[in-house]
Order: sequence, then structure tokens, then C-alpha cells
Amino acid sequence: MPGHHKGSSAYLVNDERVFTGDTLFRNSVGGTRAPGHGIVRAAPALDHGRPDAPSKETRRCHSGHTEPTTIGEEWERNPFIRAWRGLDAGREKRCTALGRPATLLLRARDYDGGTKRWVRFDEGDRLDVVPGSKVQEADR
Repeated sequence: MPGHHKGSSAYLVNDERVFTGDTLFRNSVGGTRAPGHGIVRAAPALDHGRPDAPSKETRRCHSGHTEPTTIGEEWERNPFIRAWRGLDAGREKRCTALGRPATLLLRARDYDGGTKRWVRFDEGDRLDVVPGSKVQEADR
């Protein structure tokens, strides 16, 4: 993809196909805790206001695990991208993620039927997408 970001594995080919590897899935995203991963850092490349961003009309978007989709479909339907765009405000909730205190920002289904969670860790204010099984929500 033009403007390829360190940590993302997405490439635009012939201005019509985007190969996203483990970065963007149909209605989900890749995790950000493993070294070298980072959809949160790569998400600006999906910002259609940028001159180097793939167009919504990109015919196919191929990930490493799911059926093809399009940038336009993910722009409108993917809960992570919608949240990052500020369209769907979630209700923040205290949690423990990977054994560390955090705030849960988004809970969504993953491509494999599991779940992913977008969290902000207390220490360092770091944002990450982690497997749902690694997050314990605080009692109400």
C-alpha cells in the first residue's frame, strides 16, 4: 500500500487489490500486542482524506484469514474502524487485559468466531487490540 506503515502488512497492487495479511480482516482487525503488529498504527493509511490511501472503490481487500472484502465495506461496517473514526462511541469500562489494569473501549466479534477487545492500558496510555479471552471485565 502506498505509504506502507512500519508494523502493517498491507500492500496495494495495481490500484485495485489490497493484501492486508493479519492487519485487516472482514469486520475485524489483527491484534497489536505481538512484535511488529499494529493496525492502530496502520489505520491512518485507511483514512480516505490522505492522498496515499486506497480508494473505497478498491475492488478487493484480501486478508490472511477471511473472505475478500472491500475498503469501503470495512470503512462502513468494521466496528474497529468505525470506532477509530469516532462514529460509534462505546461505553468505556474498567477491565484487566493481559493481567494489567486497563479500560475497555470496544468489544467485537473476530473473524474466527472469537472476540477481540480494544483497550487502553493505564500505564503509558497505550492502545492495543487483544484477544477477548485475555480480558476480564470489572464487575458492574
